[in-house]
Amino acid sequence: MAEHTKRIRRQRSADFKRQVMDACRKPDASVAGVALAHEINANLVRRWLREQGIVASSKHVAAETNVLDFVPVQAAHELGAWLQAWLR
Repeated sequence: MAEHTKRIRRQRSADFKRQVMDACRKPDASVAGVALAHEINANLVRRWLREQGIVASSKHVAAETNVLDFVPVQAAHELGAWLQAWLR
């Protein structure tokens, strides 16, 4: 039978966490990219950010840009007619 070893949780220093969280605050940084660069899981970084009340930079960018709430599209019947013609 295989022996079961107890999994040990890694403890990260406060300085390391602060460094990672500061990197996430940079304008074009993504949490996943920062986590990958530091060889840690992105979900762990998101938890650290959430625990500190920090919103990830990607959410800041989305909130600050003028994104249209509604993008007009062709009516469904026009698309259906086009699709039928295309499939013929």
